[in-house]
Amino acid sequence: EVETEVVSYGRRLTELAMQHPTERALTVVSSNAEEHLTWRELDERSNQLARVFGDRGVQPGGRIALEIPNSVGLVLGVPGAWKAGAVRVPRGWALPAGGG
Repeated sequence: EVETEVVSYGRRLTELAMQHPTERALTVVSSNAEEHLTWRELDERSNQLARVFGDRGVQPGGRIALEIPNSVGLVLGVPGAWKAGAVRVPRGWALPAGGG
């Protein structure tokens, strides 16, 4: 039986950023614009967001609800949550207050 090492999503993202720093990692298309991020940018910006989450009291095992329209910010929220040790809880940004 072959044992495999468990690698977190956050760590894997950092590995990809080191291996392919300037390659395009993703494209986010919204109604206004099309934005691109390289692997390095995705890793660095999600690290920044993870620090913000931590500074605001998010603990490992915590949950983060992001009510953001489709954007780079929404995409960064997922790895940012992972890197903070938390989980993103899906929530529709267009729901009325107290809904969903």
